[in-house]
Order: sequence, then C-alpha cells, then structure tokens
Amino acid sequence: MVIAEAAAAYEIAHWNGFISPGSSTALDLYAGGRAWWQRGDAEVIASGTVNIFDLTFSRVGVLSAEKSVSWFDPLVGARLRHRFAPTWNFVLSGDVGGFGVGSKFSWEALALLEHEICRSKTVTWSAMLG
Repeated sequence: MVIAEAAAAYEIAHWNGFISPGSSTALDLYAGGRAWWQRGDAEVIASGTVNIFDLTFSRVGVLSAEKSVSWFDPLVGARLRHRFAPTWNFVLSGDVGGFGVGSKFSWEALALLEHEICRSKTVTWSAMLG
C-alpha cells in the first residue's frame, strides 16, 4: 500500500508568547489531495491423492488472484503548530476528504512532536514522533 499526500497551507493566525515567553502558536488551513494505491494477492494450493489397491491418483490445483486499485481524494484540513523551544514544535493536524470523488469519506488526525535537526537557507531537516 502506498499513500502520498500534497497540500498547500495558509497561516490564518499567529500568537507570540501565548503559553510562555519565547513560544509561538500558529493556526493554518490547508487544501490538497491524497493518492492511494493498494495491491492484494491470494493463492490457494490444493492437492489430493486417491489410492485404490495398487493404483494411485494424484492431483494438484493452484488458484491465484491479484488485484490492485488506486484512487485520489481531495482534502481540506487545519493544523495547529506550537513552538515551545527554538528547535521543538508540537503539531496537531486533522483533515477530511473524499467527497465522493475517489472515496465517499476519508479523514486523518495527527499529533506530532517535531525536532529541527539542521537548517540551511533552502532546506530544513527535522525528525517527527507521533
């Protein structure tokens, strides 16, 4: 199974020192899409032997099936980000999607603790636990 997601976010509110001095909290809205791909396969092997006196009959049969499906769900969501130290963030995020386009309804909820490992002018490397 593969799930890939892309979205664009817009920060609608930002508070400095909301919980403690030096911290900041932001609220974002986002929209995008989630692509799904799943594959399943099954195999059944059956064998049988019949012995009639000195005569033996053997038979082996194999049934197999493989199927893959894919679809795309549009989504909308909100994210709350709280920076409580210069390299530490707490993120709450949730979205809903589907709307009958790919699936009827899908949702996702995340709670993450993020640590910024390294930052350059164009790239930020971070690790998340959630």
